[in-house]
Amino acid sequence: MKIARYLLTLNHESRPEDRSKWPFRFLKKGDDDSDIGYWLSKTPEERLQAIEILRQQYFELFHDGIEPRLQKVFTIVKRQRCKEMKMNRNDAWELLCEFTQSESLRKHALAVETAVTAYAKKFGEDEELWSVVALLHDFDYEKYPTSDPPDGHPFKGSQILAEKGYPEDVRRAILSHADYTGVARESLLEKVLFACDELCGFITAVAYVRPTKSVREVEVKSVRKKMKDKAFAAKVSREDIIKGAQELGMDLDKHIGFVIGALQEKAETLQL
Repeated sequence: MKIARYLLTLNHESRPEDRSKWPFRFLKKGDDDSDIGYWLSKTPEERLQAIEILRQQYFELFHDGIEPRLQKVFTIVKRQRCKEMKMNRNDAWELLCEFTQSESLRKHALAVETAVTAYAKKFGEDEELWSVVALLHDFDYEKYPTSDPPDGHPFKGSQILAEKGYPEDVRRAILSHADYTGVARESLLEKVLFACDELCGFITAVAYVRPTKSVREVEVKSVRKKMKDKAFAAKVSREDIIKGAQELGMDLDKHIGFVIGALQEKAETLQL
């Protein structure tokens, strides 16, 4: 398995025109043992941080996506970290059910998970990690519905997750989906979670007023029409739906269509 290593001698001011000059390389069998040993001595968290720095700088330089091998390594390291922490989708579901008895809240979590993991697949990200974040984004809401720190949602949830050993990026993503926490959305996961949260709730509401009460009847134009009706699903923030697409850099109709498609594909499982 080839694996990327962040070079401490990186010149941050360099702007190489030739990608072959980009100051990172891929370690492979036969390379200097000290280099490989250095990399393997680091924790999955440290490796992930190094690769994320590379990924962000690569994108800033070339503005056309991520080098495929670097993206693959990023995903592999995330999966390795999840395994070492024994963090998986089943545990997240059990935790959600422990704190959430409401069937509607559980269904909302499953809908958001479906949309978020569909985006994870689209972007080549770690689907299980994104699934965990999506399932747990509101897990504390039923017991701690206020927005006041430290015992409101999602502050209390973040505290509970920290006590259970969930990593900072999981907790940060969950905190960032509520603007009032003051945690800015920076990572792709954070932006996708925010973009899917309110929209999934709204699409579900639209589905329930269709003759068959099924998401299979929902279209982009029906969602956009209902968004103009302020009395319909009044608690769902239209502003957040619009802002979510903007933060993702996506056309709103395309974003709505993508999420509808993801929910339709899993309609039977979601009972939607």
